[in-house]
Amino acid sequence: MKKRSIGRKKDYFSKVRKKQNRDWSRKEKIQIYTLRDSGMPAKDVARKFKCNVTNVYNITRLMRRGLKQKCFRCSTPLTAEELAQKGFFKACKKCKKEFKEYKKGLRDEALKKGLCGYCHTDPIIPGYNSCVRCISATHRRRNKKGLCGQCGDRPPHREGASLCSVCLAINEARITDKRHRGE
Repeated sequence: MKKRSIGRKKDYFSKVRKKQNRDWSRKEKIQIYTLRDSGMPAKDVARKFKCNVTNVYNITRLMRRGLKQKCFRCSTPLTAEELAQKGFFKACKKCKKEFKEYKKGLRDEALKKGLCGYCHTDPIIPGYNSCVRCISATHRRRNKKGLCGQCGDRPPHREGASLCSVCLAINEARITDKRHRGE
């Protein structure tokens, strides 16, 4: 009888864990829903979009709930206030509150371990609650919107700059203070 290699199994599971979730665009979700609604089998739709059948079933279910103006998690009818939410997948107050508490618990748990509160994988920078990657992503997102990369409240102080005059003055003061202390 041939012995099975434990290392092969370990490598397989490490590859599965590293796999990233696919970000579905709204256009793709609507295409999947319309194909399934027209009677196309889930296997064929999955082959077309290069995903598994479970993804097709979940997207179809969520799209159906969204079109019927129901909560995407518990499928209860939404009030007029809840229907005014941004985005296609709307949630009732109860589900929104539960999800918010769940995310807050994850964030607090990650911060206790010394990990980033957003991605939960990289270590935090001293004095911040997030890692270098998440801070730089936030900075880029704010700059695209035409806001200060650091505070996100005011526009940059001149064309091509990324910081407002207030944040620029704070950073310059911090740098000169470090130079005087000899760091």
